[in-house]
Amino acid sequence: MDLRLPSVAIIGCGLIGQNRFHSPPAGSVRVVCDVNLPVAKKLAAQGDGCAATASVEEVVNAPKVEVIFVATVNSSLGPIACQAVDAGKHALVEKPRAVSV
Repeated sequence: MDLRLPSVAIIGCGLIGQNRFHSPPAGSVRVVCDVNLPVAKKLAAQGDGCAATASVEEVVNAPKVEVIFVATVNSSLGPIACQAVDAGKHALVEKPRAVSV
């Protein structure tokens, strides 16, 4: 049985992203991402060893990230979730999951 913590990333550090930061076990959020880097840095400071970035691609392509919470504006939820899944990550996507098919 593998009891290690999952390696989690959060893309979108607004209200929902901030709430999601505290959802997984403490210490499992490894990186947070937001287009507003100071906001990401402020959220990352709440977790031990948590990094901040403004690059979605960096997060999606990070080899050690297993799970990505996508908590961005509605228009980017679908595209970012698709990037995450295409990169082999598990994705939790806030609603609405997309604004069109």
